[in-house]
Amino acid sequence: MSLVRRAGRPIERYFLLLSVGAVAAVSGLVSCTDAPTSTVAPDRAAVVTQEGSVGEAHNLMVDAVLRDVAKKRSKGSQKKLCRLVEESAIEYVRKTAKNPGEAVSVVKKQDFCAAGGTAIQAAGARAPLYEEYALSPRATELLNSAAYLVSVSYSAGQLQSYLSGINAAAFAELDAEEAQIVTSATSVAVSSFEYWNANFSYWASTLAPATAYLKSDDGFTDVPLTRRYSFWGNVWDVTKADLEGAISGGVGARLAKAAIPEYALWVGGSKSLIRAIQLI
Repeated sequence: MSLVRRAGRPIERYFLLLSVGAVAAVSGLVSCTDAPTSTVAPDRAAVVTQEGSVGEAHNLMVDAVLRDVAKKRSKGSQKKLCRLVEESAIEYVRKTAKNPGEAVSVVKKQDFCAAGGTAIQAAGARAPLYEEYALSPRATELLNSAAYLVSVSYSAGQLQSYLSGINAAAFAELDAEEAQIVTSATSVAVSSFEYWNANFSYWASTLAPATAYLKSDDGFTDVPLTRRYSFWGNVWDVTKADLEGAISGGVGARLAKAAIPEYALWVGGSKSLIRAIQLI
């Protein structure tokens, strides 16, 4: 069952990361609108899906960090925004992680204030090559397929339906650690998609109001992007950053002999926040 919480309301309970078996066992589809959520309260919902999963934990982290930043945010530069996000992310994992020292170390290694702009957005749109993570060919194939499926989905329910086959293949064909990397990453992707579909427009408006522009095909003038066309590109872009972050975190956990879901959460949540503030 999906739980819906509104952005800006405190989430009173902490989360419990379930085993990867529990993550994969979540089979009910979650609902999601097929159009941008209004930025006018009370429609700016923060959606928590897959209750008890690493994906839910991801959304709790992202929402808590952004709510904290919104309280502190005032007129200032993009650099000030990214620093506030970084500080809030570090403070969040310090308070909530089972191993705070390890969590803070992982989050501090993420480059929250990397240069934004077209080059970074273009890099995020490229098909990921997960061979660099030294995963098996089959795990690499499944993860590349997951990244593609993110960009052809228009609801979290649709994405979860697509990814259920990837989860099943991971359990059937991969070793336990690789299966956990894949299913933790797909859990993060589904919840990330749900969260940003509900909240990207609101946070963009709240933290840094701006108008997006696109060069017209005719080349005569710049024309404002409609919310619908710019919106889906942003949701896909942030969700893919989440997916890749969760994979990177999972691989790092395997090398460190640490908990894969927790690393997937910390790195995936960080990459989600980084990509979002680059696009704002």
